[in-house]
Amino acid sequence: MNKEVAPECEQDAATRTPGPPSRDRSTVVPLGPGQIQWRRASVDDADAIHAVASGAGAIDHPYFTVPAEEVSEDLAAISTGEGIGIVGADESGRIIAYAMVLPFSMDTSPVTALMLGAVSPDARRQGLGRRMVAWQRDQGFAWLSSLGDPAPLRLLTYADAGAVDTRALLHGEGFSSAREYLHLKRSTDTPLTATTPRGYTIEQFSDQHSEPVRRLRNTAFRDQWGAHDFDVDGWAQHVERPVFDRTLSKVVLDESRQVVAYTLVEHSLDEHGSRTDSAAYLASLGVEETHRRRGLGAALLGDLVASAAHQAIDSVTLDVDSASESRANELYFRLGFETEHRRLSYVLERPATRA
Repeated sequence: MNKEVAPECEQDAATRTPGPPSRDRSTVVPLGPGQIQWRRASVDDADAIHAVASGAGAIDHPYFTVPAEEVSEDLAAISTGEGIGIVGADESGRIIAYAMVLPFSMDTSPVTALMLGAVSPDARRQGLGRRMVAWQRDQGFAWLSSLGDPAPLRLLTYADAGAVDTRALLHGEGFSSAREYLHLKRSTDTPLTATTPRGYTIEQFSDQHSEPVRRLRNTAFRDQWGAHDFDVDGWAQHVERPVFDRTLSKVVLDESRQVVAYTLVEHSLDEHGSRTDSAAYLASLGVEETHRRRGLGAALLGDLVASAAHQAIDSVTLDVDSASESRANELYFRLGFETEHRRLSYVLERPATRA
């Protein structure tokens, strides 16, 4: 799973809202170091960029990997003008760094773009990261401004709490920490005792549930920090991704067969995009407001732990905002989840353009 974006049990940031095509700005590249050749990223760079992301990720965020499929999707978006991206190659022509700015939430205020990038471990300590972040900042705001939306603009990125150098670099370029996300984990060895409340049934996610879940998800997380609505097309793409696990994703139906709660689960992929059974990732859990505080969240989590154990999956993981307005983290801790890592969101904003 690509958790460059903090996924949710609070907010579903993993799928980005497409933005309109715009004039490409990725032909403007950083200056130096002299031996590094910068150019626009293309779809042909997917394998090389994935290799950089995998190598850097093993150090920067070893608890998740970036699937090759998502790298290809990002480059495809850039190729149509829905984002900008560059790569840096050494004297031998090997790509050792990449930087992207992609649509994140284009129909909200502030209009928000996501910054992704990495430098190969053997190419660090040359100032590449600083140059890339400066490029993303300057060209990212220029790209957002070119879209013509008069709303305030925001650039968003994430850094592991232990990535001291990255955090210092972002602070140095004017970014400030906005939220802290906890990566939680629970072993499936110990069952989670939670019964389904009377009058409700839990069923496997299916196509007939997809649209009701989309609407519920949009409503449930509309007030969460950084959240954005899924439109019909974006949702269809979201639930058709290879990482989405229909066998573990569930819905809760009330007595009238209406969807009132759900879980969306993703399975782990290795660096080659093949499924692994190390963890089931809870990407989103939502409960309709009038059905909250009835034990539906606990029932869904109990079902997920049991189903994952039945499939010989070692653990269930998730990410949650430490300052969750819904206090969801309290539920997870009570049910035996423990904090493995902390991840911080960093933002930089520009005011609205005056007409």
